[in-house]
Amino acid sequence: MDRNTPKFEPPTALEGSQYRERLTLREDFLKTEQLTENLASLAESQKIDCGFKSSDLIVDCLYNGKPCSVEQLVEMFAFGVA
Repeated sequence: MDRNTPKFEPPTALEGSQYRERLTLREDFLKTEQLTENLASLAESQKIDCGFKSSDLIVDCLYNGKPCSVEQLVEMFAFGVA
């Protein structure tokens, strides 16, 4: 069995849109694409710094009817500790 040979026919190449106004990329698309590429190229630590912290999202915590801290809640779900 040859695992390197695809088991499907590739689709035919697209010739472009039949709508002339859709042939050029809009400025908002280009800006969004550039932002996406910039964010994707960040180091993992920089991506984490850009994100939300659990304490930003969780304001109160009850687990099994008992008060808990955000740190305990995150630890329980992240590491399966009950």
